[in-house]
Amino acid sequence: AERKSGEDGVWTFRHGMSEMVWAIEKQRELQGRLKTGADVQSVSVNPDRTVELSYSQNGRSQKVKAYAVVLASPAPVTARIVKNGLSSQVMGALKRIKYVPYVTMGVFMKQRLFRNAWNISCLDTVFSSLNDAVRTQVDYEYSGKSVLGIAMPGSNAQDTTLVRQGREQLFT
Repeated sequence: AERKSGEDGVWTFRHGMSEMVWAIEKQRELQGRLKTGADVQSVSVNPDRTVELSYSQNGRSQKVKAYAVVLASPAPVTARIVKNGLSSQVMGALKRIKYVPYVTMGVFMKQRLFRNAWNISCLDTVFSSLNDAVRTQVDYEYSGKSVLGIAMPGSNAQDTTLVRQGREQLFT
């Protein structure tokens, strides 16, 4: 579709990024053509509206051309790799967002702990949130084995202590 004046190519989804995964799964022509585990260095929009993407994977640098690219990365990462193609307003917003690195853990449970919410925010605790990691994969009534996701942030956006520590240091 042709882009209208004022559109910036940025979208949100009612059910989160999982909607993208569901849509991609249905596209048989994409099977075997998706790349995962790549380290993207740059994304640029060409004058003909195609997108050029530079990435490395397994030590090899690659360049590909596409009609569209989906960026599902933290705002500061997106701001660093996008060279052009997003409006100055979007780029400004991406650059202003402070990214707080955090550690995530999955705790395997004998039964599902909660189901009325996907994510519970925790104030004044070492954890910032707890989430039902199987929610998108099971029926609402399911109460069997589950995975509880736990997010632990640093004390502020500059604190990378938890990210730099090894598993042994975190749990001793």
